[in-house]
Amino acid sequence: MAENSSISWTDHTFNAWIGCHKVSPGCKFCYAEAYAERWGLAEWGPNSNRHLTADSTWAKPLAWNKTAQANNKRFRVFCSSLSDIMEDNPQVSEWRNRLFALIEQTPHLDWLLLTKRPENYPRFLPEKWQSNFPHNVWLGTTICNQEEYDKKYPAFHNLLRTFLSPVYFVSFEPLLGPITLHSGAPNWSIIGGESGFLKYARKMELEWVKHLIKQLKSKDETNPYVKYNIFFKQMGAHLAKVLRMDDKKGEFGVDKLPPAYDWLKIREVPIVHSYCYYSLKKESSPAISEQTTLF
Repeated sequence: MAENSSISWTDHTFNAWIGCHKVSPGCKFCYAEAYAERWGLAEWGPNSNRHLTADSTWAKPLAWNKTAQANNKRFRVFCSSLSDIMEDNPQVSEWRNRLFALIEQTPHLDWLLLTKRPENYPRFLPEKWQSNFPHNVWLGTTICNQEEYDKKYPAFHNLLRTFLSPVYFVSFEPLLGPITLHSGAPNWSIIGGESGFLKYARKMELEWVKHLIKQLKSKDETNPYVKYNIFFKQMGAHLAKVLRMDDKKGEFGVDKLPPAYDWLKIREVPIVHSYCYYSLKKESSPAISEQTTLF
């Protein structure tokens, strides 16, 4: 639940609390719910209690920050894998403010905030961040199909007008259908199929992935200012079995697949310039006009 995360697109995972309730088709076979139930950590549902993690867990980001500073490097921290920090639940309000204070105390960590409720970012992010957004906070949301994209993405896109995050990212995982990016795209896209027990995991079609990657690469070629990073995470349980991959999620064997799958072997991570709030393709002026389509 913490150091050396098994999630390939982050360095560490931090959970301020545990517990949530389902709001998306992607939540149907929630791994966090299964994990919490197995270990008796929390119950899922809008009226269930959330579980605050231990002080020793909260102390770990301070240690990671110290190590990062000493080694002149940055660590990415995924927050939160066992909850949703933008859940509208009065029980977590005080904990969420404590989390934001911790983020401000750890400037050498890049905090990856990921929610299924992006519409709540303006409500729950600190008001002071509107005029002075932390350089180490990346804002993300999850989208699994076209319906979710149509519903969520326009509001998520408009966050840039208020909160100048260096990276806006979308986790298209589990990808449950083809998506056409008619309202724009984030500057980091994580793509993956559904893992878990094979009898429950829903199959991802590679044509959906190809369609998504093609659109992102097209935007990358036509926008001189923004790098549209792509990170293909995993095949998912179904394709992992079909392709006889080493792990059941179809994640760590992607690079070993035959050349026919080379188009999937892409794991880009944004490089954020300290002087500018955008992932740039090349060294260029940080002054970007309001008319420029950023993502």
